[in-house]
Amino acid sequence: MGQERASSGRAHAPVARPVRPRRAASAARDGWGTFAQKLSGSTQAAALAPSHGSVTVRTLCLRPLVKVKSVSVTLGDRPVEAAWAEADGDCRITLADALTVRAGQGLKVTLT
Repeated sequence: MGQERASSGRAHAPVARPVRPRRAASAARDGWGTFAQKLSGSTQAAALAPSHGSVTVRTLCLRPLVKVKSVSVTLGDRPVEAAWAEADGDCRITLADALTVRAGQGLKVTLT
């Protein structure tokens, strides 16, 4: 399993294993759902999908399993502006504005 630091002011930092996709329960103050990661070649994808309530996100912190050259973030099909930096083995992704992800929506982060 992975390590996780999560709530509305902190980073979300699960660690995936490269062998197979990982999916885990995720809970925050106002909602709960799943957090999944998948490694495919030189692409690492992570998805936050609330099942109940909502989750407010400003920063995500992922342990990259690929050499990161670019990061993209989407809410559903809509691109989300974000900046990223690597430090201490983590990829810290900071959204331009805090984003509320509601039940039935999905926030997806792709590292390539």
